[in-house]
Amino acid sequence: MKLQPWRLLAALLMTASPAAAAVTYTFDTDTAGGAFTSCCGGAGVSAAHDGAGGVLLTAGGGWSGQVAEWTLWDNSATDTPSDASVMAEIDAILANGGGVSFDVTVFTDEQVFSAAPGWFEVVFTSNGGGSGFHTETNSVALPTAPGGSATTTVTFPIVNGVGVDNDGVAEYTPGDSYRTFFVGLNNDGAAVQTATVHIDNIRFAALPVPEPGTLCLLAFGAAAVTFRRRR
Repeated sequence: MKLQPWRLLAALLMTASPAAAAVTYTFDTDTAGGAFTSCCGGAGVSAAHDGAGGVLLTAGGGWSGQVAEWTLWDNSATDTPSDASVMAEIDAILANGGGVSFDVTVFTDEQVFSAAPGWFEVVFTSNGGGSGFHTETNSVALPTAPGGSATTTVTFPIVNGVGVDNDGVAEYTPGDSYRTFFVGLNNDGAAVQTATVHIDNIRFAALPVPEPGTLCLLAFGAAAVTFRRRR
């Protein structure tokens, strides 16, 4: 059977992007090295394994900031990375593109509100020796029906640069002397007494890079399609 050029190109495209070696904290049994803190202005914050494959973040009303911290590499240049796989994946992201994502599940019955909150969001903070400390926020779904729940997947690209709060991306630099990251929770202090979210599947993933041989095949396939169209 003669393979049409467009079919050849489609087949090549399917082989051009091998699966990226993403690193994911699944929290199946523990908090994956997270250290929990009331950093940065939070009231009534706590974090622990939720016993069901996630991390439970709890905060009082208002800006609670960075509730749970993961140290990937500390300040000492003589120390090896405490989480070398994530360090390597961030390096790949900085070179090729990619980002970090995580799932946030909210259960209606776990919240203590005096009124419907005006805002309810999760926090991701990247902190690096070259990029600095900065925070990104994302509003999440807040179900109101009794017994209800909602899950939101939050994604932030990671780029090479100096951190700027709420610019839509997280920043690290290839030469960071250390790297940490935080997740946290913010909400409307006028309406919320206690807010709780479950965090799962914190995933660092670089974009796949086609191999040189595959790039040549892609160029050949594109040329074949162009030639056929000109006949």
